[in-house]
Amino acid sequence: MKHSLLVLCTLLMAFSSPVLAKEKELRSYVIVLFDFSNSHYRNERHSILRDSLSTLTASIVDKKNGPRRPVMTTVLPINEKSEASKKVCEFTILKKGLIRKPKETKNKKVNSEHFETYMTTLCANNVLGMPTAYETDIQGALSLAGQFGHTHPKAQKYLAIFSDMFEWRDSRIPVTKKNLKGYKILVVCSKDLNLEQSTNKPKLCMGQESRWRQVFSQLGASDTVFVREGSDWGQQVAKGLFSK
Repeated sequence: MKHSLLVLCTLLMAFSSPVLAKEKELRSYVIVLFDFSNSHYRNERHSILRDSLSTLTASIVDKKNGPRRPVMTTVLPINEKSEASKKVCEFTILKKGLIRKPKETKNKKVNSEHFETYMTTLCANNVLGMPTAYETDIQGALSLAGQFGHTHPKAQKYLAIFSDMFEWRDSRIPVTKKNLKGYKILVVCSKDLNLEQSTNKPKLCMGQESRWRQVFSQLGASDTVFVREGSDWGQQVAKGLFSK
């Protein structure tokens, strides 16, 4: 029994959220907004959402076309009160393809392949274990993403959004001023019809592209890419958005 507990603790420590030795080392910051609303985050869609997260992970670790290292990846939720939410998971790859772990692991370094393992197992399990939200506060999530990015002013910021991009929020909830200046944005659109609009007319996420492009541009984003989940978008992102 003691041996089993020791093994479990070792694994948990091995895949804990890493920290940078020096904040100034960070050159890229990938912030992921994940939509937990009941129109996007449903049990029957979990395998699709896991695949999308895996595709983004593969693009980040692409040594030739991925974001410049050191790169940090943080997953944040889109829910009823997005701006007041905590991060779901986080991981950092250092400059030479290594990660630095918390002090409790004596800062041992391991290969960056552990990033893929972490994102596709522990982080993905955390994401898919989150409760369903019954409102979609995209505005609050964008504000939160700007606040997280502000802590690393020298890093190039990337914002990946997994959502159907249909906002349904309580207007009484305040939103801090949003600033996405210089952010490069990727929207991975749900392929499903949204049937929950007040008009009762089925709509698709990709049909909202022009509206949200305008919003992101007004917030200062330098580039925006919309892709449809289920398509082969990984290489497009790695060779396009990240490598620019």
